[in-house]
Amino acid sequence: MDMNLEKGDNGSKLSLTPGNKKSNKKAKIIAISSVITIVLLVFLGTTTYIHTTVSKYENLIMPGVQVEGIDVSGKAKDQVVQELNSKYNDEIGNRSIKIKAGDKEYAINYTDLHVEFDIDETVNEAFNHNRDLGYFDKFKAIKSSEKKRLSNNIYL
Repeated sequence: MDMNLEKGDNGSKLSLTPGNKKSNKKAKIIAISSVITIVLLVFLGTTTYIHTTVSKYENLIMPGVQVEGIDVSGKAKDQVVQELNSKYNDEIGNRSIKIKAGDKEYAINYTDLHVEFDIDETVNEAFNHNRDLGYFDKFKAIKSSEKKRLSNNIYL
């Protein structure tokens, strides 16, 4: 801080008074402006990060969603439909049930039982999980480790 020596009113005394008041005022304005700028930059950075994180899942299934033990987080609906079709319709559809009655044994293929899996409904349920939340709640849901387990709907 600059200090000037000035003569008192009677001319004989010396007193110390603060220096240039304009430079003190400028320093305060610069300090306040710097603090405001830093706060705005932190706010802008945080908001951008949240927006980027939430936008990433706009067309993908939210994190933590599982269907019958398969993690479908971060996947597109078509990809999940394809995976579930492969698991249920292809793998399970080719299996058979063996029934033994007395001396006879029968093998019945699952496809003969007309078992249907409502994969589209299950995938839509998985996709819609946490979609009704507000922006910041979606961000919290994405960052949390909470799991949502869904079962495939099976019709006979």
